[in-house]
Amino acid sequence: MKILYLFLVAALVGMWIWRLRGHARTGGGMFSWARRRTAVLEIGRDEDGTRTLIFDGLHTHLGTMSSKRSTKKRKFNVASHLGDHGAGSHGYEFELEPIDDRRTRLFVRAAASDGSDGAQDVPPPVEMTEKVVEQLDGFASWLAEHGDGRVVETDWGKGASQSKA
Repeated sequence: MKILYLFLVAALVGMWIWRLRGHARTGGGMFSWARRRTAVLEIGRDEDGTRTLIFDGLHTHLGTMSSKRSTKKRKFNVASHLGDHGAGSHGYEFELEPIDDRRTRLFVRAAASDGSDGAQDVPPPVEMTEKVVEQLDGFASWLAEHGDGRVVETDWGKGASQSKA
C-alpha cells in the first residue's frame, strides 16, 4: 500500500514539474501562470474616448459582450473568454491614467488563470498561458492601432510603468 501511495505522490509531483517546465518554455518563466500579463499603452484619446475604445475592442476584436459600458471608474474589470475555455473563463483589469486632455495611459492586465476553480496554486495548462499572451498582445495592438496610440510595453508582472494609484 505504501508503494502505491508513493507512486501516486511521485506521479502528481512529476506532472506538476512537467507543467512548470512547459510554462518556462513560454518565455515568461516557470511561474508566469501565477503573475498577470500586463500591457501598457498610450492612447491618443481622452479617458471617455479610451473607455469607449476598450469596450468596442472587447466586442469587435475579442467577441466579448459586457454590460459595463457605462462605467466611469478609472480602474475596472471585465469578464471575457479565453479561446475554447468558455464564457467568463478569463478576465481583464483596465486602469486609465490621464496624461493630458487628449492622451491616456492605459494598463491592461490579464491573468493566466482566474482561479475560478479555487485552485490558484495549481498551474493551468501551458496552452492556456500561451493563449493569454496571444490574446492580450493582440488586443493591445488592436487598441493602439484603433486608438491612435502605441504599445509602450507588454510583460509579466505589473509593468515598469505601474500606476501609483
